Amino acid sequence: MGIDLKKVMSKKLPAAESAPVFRFETLGDQLVFIFRELKTVMTSRGEDAALCECDVLGGEHFNKEKRKIESWPKGPTAFFLSTQPQRLFREQQPVKGDVIRLQFAEVGANSVKLFGFEYLEKVARETPGGNVSDDDVPDFRVP
Repeated sequence: MGIDLKKVMSKKLPAAESAPVFRFETLGDQLVFIFRELKTVMTSRGEDAALCECDVLGGEHFNKEKRKIESWPKGPTAFFLSTQPQRLFREQQPVKGDVIRLQFAEVGANSVKLFGFEYLEKVARETPGGNVSDDDVPDFRVP
């Protein structure tokens, strides 16, 4: 082996930061993002949770401390899906590359957070016959 393991392992590596986590906490909080993938991760409480990894194109959330709506930065982001968004993602079946808008739209019965889900652009999908479908969704361009 041409690698000097002792030398390599003696160097401290810089810490790699994970993507920031967006939290849908206030009515109107929303993201426009390029969908990457859904994962099941273990929470700090030892429970499984659904996590969406995406690249944010734009977003906004209400900053409770400053009492104003703020923009969410563009770039890699993750967010956890509660029960209702999990159902939306199962029904809509997004694929890597789809551009989606997800918004905390209202509070339903028993204080359940309800979300709006909108495709802004879909990537081509294979149809059952092997053909590629565009779904006639308009192109979404970021300035």
